Amino acid sequence: MKSIINTSSFLFMLISHPCIAGDVPNPEGWRLPTRSETSDEWRNKDSNRYLHVSADLNGDGVTDYARLLINEKPSFKLTLFIFLSQQDGTFKTYRFSEKDDASYLENIGIERVAPGRYKTACGKGLECAKGEPKEVTLKYGGISYFKVESAMMYLYWDSSTKTFEKAWMRD
Repeated sequence: MKSIINTSSFLFMLISHPCIAGDVPNPEGWRLPTRSETSDEWRNKDSNRYLHVSADLNGDGVTDYARLLINEKPSFKLTLFIFLSQQDGTFKTYRFSEKDDASYLENIGIERVAPGRYKTACGKGLECAKGEPKEVTLKYGGISYFKVESAMMYLYWDSSTKTFEKAWMRD
């Protein structure tokens, strides 16, 4: 009986804990794009339609989340949000690359990048900005933020600065 109670208690905690269940509320006024807004054929190649990612992005063993979200008031905005899990069950929210034109939704996506060492656009011989690395090491993996058949940026956690860094991978 005791193990059943413990199991039931654990299951209740598992379901109700936002870090585990993935029930991260969107910021007020923001929503995921609808299926009709993301009906482009290229999105069919990903079960999440290249709109959201779940992964441990900072190596703490707890799932973090990235989402492309829309806010239509007072005007259209498309923004990449990363929700980094905290030990107390809350999330620290990061915002990246806000677009104010609805047409961006037709060709912007995100997907998970595996841990590894990657050559940046600079390392591939494209123009380098001052201080831009030729390659990056993603210890915990990261998020690829891309425009279909065009530019791509990796966002990844830097343990030394305790924040997300960006690296252009394709111009």
